[in-house]
Amino acid sequence: SDWCARVAAFNFLQTLLQQGPKGAQEVIQSFEKVMKLFLRHLDDPHHKVAQAALSTLADLIPSCRKPFESYMERVLPHVFSRLIDPKEVVRQPCSSTLEIVSKTYSVDSLLPALLRSLDEQRSPKAKLAVIEFAINSFNRYAGNPEISGNSGILKLWL
Repeated sequence: SDWCARVAAFNFLQTLLQQGPKGAQEVIQSFEKVMKLFLRHLDDPHHKVAQAALSTLADLIPSCRKPFESYMERVLPHVFSRLIDPKEVVRQPCSSTLEIVSKTYSVDSLLPALLRSLDEQRSPKAKLAVIEFAINSFNRYAGNPEISGNSGILKLWL
């Protein structure tokens, strides 16, 4: 219940992830528990907890690319909802996390998460953030014929 303890949990995870492959392996061994922690606290009312969760998530994605992919659809709606947070200290790590997601995953693997994010956002500002992110992701891959060759799922989205 103590916000300091929640921040400390994310700081510990971040320390593990910064240790390289050995630390990442420890996180992967308990990945389901780790993701439960994120899902529970990305929407935390205390801004320091949300900031710690988002910053740690940005470190986790590159280290745990494959296991995170199956959680993306559940996690990204929380990230997009924090993108319109009144506090810059929450919005900044949120933007960084989304930037990492867009560089790490293809549009095809992002699409289910984007659709769910769009459905789950209540705020028009948050819906707009999802749409802008989707457009930027589509544009990033539009110029690459290798990737955009398999665009059946994109046609479905459009």
